[in-house]
Amino acid sequence: MSRRHSQCRICALALLTISLASCCVVAQTNIDPVEKWAWGTNIGWINFAPEHGGVVVYRDHLEGYAWGENVGWIRMGTHEDGGAHEYENTAPDNYGVNRAPDGTLSGYAWGTNVGWINFAPEHGGVRIEPSTHRFVGYAWGENVGWIRFTGDNYSVLFTGFPPQGQPGSGSGSNLAPKPNAGPDQVVKVGQRAVLDGSRSHDGEDPAPASIRTAASTDGLSFRWAFAIRYMAAGVPVYAIPEGSDCFDTCEGFDSPIASFIPDVEGEYTLNLYVTDAEGECMSDQVLVIAVFDPSFVPEPPGSAEFRFERIVCRPNPFSSEIVFDVVGEGTPDSLSVMIFALSGQLVWHGSADGRSRLIWSGTASSGARLPNGGYICVLTVAGGGEVRSEKTIVFIRR
Repeated sequence: MSRRHSQCRICALALLTISLASCCVVAQTNIDPVEKWAWGTNIGWINFAPEHGGVVVYRDHLEGYAWGENVGWIRMGTHEDGGAHEYENTAPDNYGVNRAPDGTLSGYAWGTNVGWINFAPEHGGVRIEPSTHRFVGYAWGENVGWIRFTGDNYSVLFTGFPPQGQPGSGSGSNLAPKPNAGPDQVVKVGQRAVLDGSRSHDGEDPAPASIRTAASTDGLSFRWAFAIRYMAAGVPVYAIPEGSDCFDTCEGFDSPIASFIPDVEGEYTLNLYVTDAEGECMSDQVLVIAVFDPSFVPEPPGSAEFRFERIVCRPNPFSSEIVFDVVGEGTPDSLSVMIFALSGQLVWHGSADGRSRLIWSGTASSGARLPNGGYICVLTVAGGGEVRSEKTIVFIRR
């Protein structure tokens, strides 16, 4: 559709005969039931997951309806059958919002009471961030002004493509990733709970969990988040015990292996979001139950209670950075990572005390960007009265 106002007005007049009040039956919305609000200064709140409606995000387009208490229904596009589709936006019967592979949105939504809403206006634009799965940016309506998708205590969160194995635009068929947040667990208050999503795998990987390797998570991105029960005056109320302040103890929440320390007795519910290379996202949930044990004394970092299990390096190969995570109980005294060229020359060395994670950005100690290829990585962990070392090969692939 041309963005010239004259053509928009012509199409708008034609569409005045189309009533959106009687919504068609659409696929189940994949917008989070709590984080579902956009805001327009002139029109108020817009609900992307309302009752009897809801927006559906596919790999290359949007479908369905949002609802504004002050403006009524807003339709994301004329297509209703899912699958691969691209709106032409040239006529009243082919308008809609398209999605690019990087999450950028374009095209037009339509509301009988508000007219056209442009998702790629000049000086604005809307994008679904691949890392957070949230809508960010601004859409523009000639009659209603700017509509904002992320602000203080509100956002629109996309939770994963419909599990239909639909082909992406120009990419052939793609199977949804298979997230696995691990089994529910019981820990003591003050004991670090380790969340293990390493058994998640790409939809194309048929290997059973019992024989799956670290390579099964290559090409996937991970995000852990505490589940949200509801929003109170725009503030999320998380599915954690009242009075808990466990957020500062979270580690590795963008990695397959994560952890946090429950500080109040009760239930902690977390979601694991796994996204594949095609941008398809699926989620799994895990419950951590913290029980109070008066005989349990939380150990300080580096205490003799540290027990080493393994070191996880992901992603490998990597393009921008690789994360080295120590998996075990407690926190080590120190973690050291030495990177050598295949010739044996030391090119980078990093260390940290009282931490279980290091990040390397693929540069030399001088800060110079290193070339693609394999590098020898020696990881040393000290804690619990012992020192453990492991050697592996990591690959830079930009």
